[in-house]
Amino acid sequence: MRAGNSADNRVAMADAFGSIARTELIYLEDSPDYCAKNLSLGLPGTEGRECVQHGESLTQWERRSCRRLCHECGLRVEERRTEIVSSCNCKFHWCCTVKCENCSQNMTDKDLKKFPTAQLPLITKICRDINQNNKQKKAMFHRFNTQQMDDFPPPPPVEMNVMMGQDMDPRWYVGQMSRGEAEVSLRQMNRDGTFLVRDSSKGGSEQPYTLMVLHQQKVYNIQIRFLGNSNGYSLGTGLNGIENFSSVMEIVAHHMKTPLILIDGMEHGARPHRQCCLMHPAGF
Repeated sequence: MRAGNSADNRVAMADAFGSIARTELIYLEDSPDYCAKNLSLGLPGTEGRECVQHGESLTQWERRSCRRLCHECGLRVEERRTEIVSSCNCKFHWCCTVKCENCSQNMTDKDLKKFPTAQLPLITKICRDINQNNKQKKAMFHRFNTQQMDDFPPPPPVEMNVMMGQDMDPRWYVGQMSRGEAEVSLRQMNRDGTFLVRDSSKGGSEQPYTLMVLHQQKVYNIQIRFLGNSNGYSLGTGLNGIENFSSVMEIVAHHMKTPLILIDGMEHGARPHRQCCLMHPAGF
């Protein structure tokens, strides 16, 4: 019997390794990358890896044991310090540009298990692709600015720009709502002084909006006329010297304090006109 295979030596070897589970057996694999999962066990780190196969500092017994026991392999793997260069302090500008700095950090094998090196090329690629897309967008924008503008329609008149650019309060402005839908909204609240402003069904620049008011179970539709930049807006036909306002919002604010004269076109005779303040907005 060879001396190295004596029963006493085998017992000593077993005691040195302690209790060994079946799952701790090594399946040899030629991957030195402890950050990636191995093929046999699907685990990162040294488990299931071949450790220092040709290490000159290991004895024959240590090399043979290292190939069998992952616990021993983990103890015998040489620790190396690695400098990792990654992208850091990334700042995004206008959704299309990202600027990153290069950071260096000394990391051990244990650190690399928590910060896989496989992610670094991906981060670098993302930054590079974003910056490349930014250059392409700048080139497209430059070509757009330098091309001839003959094919584009002229801008709308100044008066329309001023009219469309004014502020509207969504509490009482409902946009392109039909007359029937607007009347339903008013009657749902069912309170005198309920009102809203909608886009005129005619869609013209001279009568862009309609003010609708509910008073004593009756809905009144009042035209809002645009008289131009210098004269602003007015209510009704504008034939009897009706007061002008600079904006629709000013009209609403004024008649929240001052009663609005309500005229029913279906009524004839000298009956007194009804009056009502704008009290309850029925917008969105």
